[in-house]
Amino acid sequence: MQSHTSYNKAARLKGKLPQRLGAKIKEDFTNGLYDKRYQVTKKQLSVDTLENRFNELPTTYRGGGFLGNTHT
Repeated sequence: MQSHTSYNKAARLKGKLPQRLGAKIKEDFTNGLYDKRYQVTKKQLSVDTLENRFNELPTTYRGGGFLGNTHT
């Protein structure tokens, strides 16, 4: 898992937010700060692991006859 950090405006944030970030956004909105950007860190699977490459092969080449299925 790799963490990716981005800075987004409150209108672009999706999903469930951490409680501390939600409180900060609410406080900034009451003070009239609507254009502020907030740091969001998300964890994502890295693509370079051997396990992910192995699992990617059947889904990528399923229709092209790679697994013996020539009639798609």
